[in-house]
Amino acid sequence: METNFGYSLPKAMHPEFGAIVQYPAANGAVRDYADFTAAAHAKGALVTAVADLLALALLKAPGEWGADIAVGSTQRLGTPMGLGGPSAGYMTTREAFKRNMPGRIIGVSVDRLGNRALRMALQMREQHIKRERATSNICTASALMASMVGFYCVYNGPEGLKRAADTAHLAAATVAKALEAMERAGVKPLVRPIRGGTDGARLSFMGLPCPNLFTGGMNFHGKFEYCSLTTMRKAQQVILNLAQLWAE
Repeated sequence: METNFGYSLPKAMHPEFGAIVQYPAANGAVRDYADFTAAAHAKGALVTAVADLLALALLKAPGEWGADIAVGSTQRLGTPMGLGGPSAGYMTTREAFKRNMPGRIIGVSVDRLGNRALRMALQMREQHIKRERATSNICTASALMASMVGFYCVYNGPEGLKRAADTAHLAAATVAKALEAMERAGVKPLVRPIRGGTDGARLSFMGLPCPNLFTGGMNFHGKFEYCSLTTMRKAQQVILNLAQLWAE
């Protein structure tokens, strides 16, 4: 079965087969997986979306286009990079699969005085009842990270999260235009994080894209640092291309 994205589903599927999609994609593309999800469901397959949590402040929720499960990292929400960690993951699912989720589930209730309270929900699946068949025994030490993410979301609120997502999108769009401007000038971009004491080093380390447009120089900070007329002309063309791209 072919979908409008060129994906194909096997003719014969095992009943427990599932599909995983990335949302947005690795290259930043935002795809509508509605048709793909419908095709998967028609074959008895579940669809899991690995979704960027900050991007969901602007994009349609995976459940709205048919995803059964959504997972991902919460690192984008107020957690320092820390050389790749630590972080906390998130996992959400449709109502029909909530009893199959690992870990403990906390629900909202009221106490005997009528005050809003949090309590452990679905205790029939917990270790003190279900023993070795419990699914709640997958607990990690990431509760602090999860709490930090919660504080970050509450502090910023819905509008603050949307502004953060807009800022991230603008930065990505800026880099994309810079890369296209270089390619139009016949320059092969070299994309890598800036380290050391160079401009933008701290921002780059924090994960913010900081395109460092070249000015034609060669062998920077070396004994024979120089600038050629050819590379200066290339740099000039990149700037002109960049202005044209933003004007389009």
